[in-house]
Amino acid sequence: MISFKGRLSFRQYMPAKPTKYGIKVWLAADAYNGFVLNHKVYLGKEHNASPENGLGYNVVTNIAQPFFGKNHHLFFDNFFSSPKLLDDLLTKKTYACATVRVNRKGLPPCFHRKLKKGEMLVRQKGNLVFTKWHDKRDVSIISTNCDPLDPPKVVERKARGGEIVCVEKPNAVVLYNAHMGGVDRSDQLRSYYSVNRSSHKWYRYIFWFIFKVVLGNSFIVDKEKVNRSGRRTLCEFRMALAQQLIAGFSSRSDQKKRSQRALSLEGCISPENSASHFISRREGRKRHCVQCKKDGRKTAINCAKETIYECAQCGVALCKEPCFVRFHIL
Repeated sequence: MISFKGRLSFRQYMPAKPTKYGIKVWLAADAYNGFVLNHKVYLGKEHNASPENGLGYNVVTNIAQPFFGKNHHLFFDNFFSSPKLLDDLLTKKTYACATVRVNRKGLPPCFHRKLKKGEMLVRQKGNLVFTKWHDKRDVSIISTNCDPLDPPKVVERKARGGEIVCVEKPNAVVLYNAHMGGVDRSDQLRSYYSVNRSSHKWYRYIFWFIFKVVLGNSFIVDKEKVNRSGRRTLCEFRMALAQQLIAGFSSRSDQKKRSQRALSLEGCISPENSASHFISRREGRKRHCVQCKKDGRKTAINCAKETIYECAQCGVALCKEPCFVRFHIL
């Protein structure tokens, strides 16, 4: 969710999310490092989409389309998953593993039965495996990349009293927990050192979002290509990138050079050639008036006077009246 509370036709409201108002973006990210592979801004209901399969089905098939036929493994949550989606992905040589809601069509009837703590239920239909396990609550998973005959993995867990307890976990749960954090890693990288600015224009928020995605992807590539001893932190990488983008430019030094150039030309200007100078309105923020500073004029609250005008030929910030004429005559 890109936080935005202005007026927008495709703005979304999700009360269960930390960011309740904003622009919704679907993401596909690498499960290992969070590298964003594909994204799509949600613009609302699409007229050409098939409504019988649901929004989750359409989102997964659209955003994962570049990776079909390459034996990739997809992991997503229960908002998108359904038995039909996993079967259709398998026909496109794409495996999947996802949590599932028990009210989806195509699930076995035993999936609606409540389990006791530690109890496990596994069913298979073709290449589709249904797994239900009760830990603190019921966990339901469907997958096409798990073998139902594999024995469950035993993991150690610390109980409340500090004792170590061995718990049997289904392979589908272990696989899902190990590879489901790709988008979360990407969100984590984007949350550091925000570049957002307040604006009434919605497209600026999308630009900043894409800019942060590019920064995160660049950092991941930089981290992968260098040796472990030479890796930089995210802060060091962004500082180095900022210095490359600035390329030695400084607005203060540039303003100082223009002021020195104007002062050097001041002695050459006479009433005869002052007519060739004309005042113009500059873009950007206000600057201190050079002539007001020389004459010692200040505002009512004892601050330096600022102006949005300058001499087009000299490049010196001057008030329209009387500083422009006074600067060139005196």
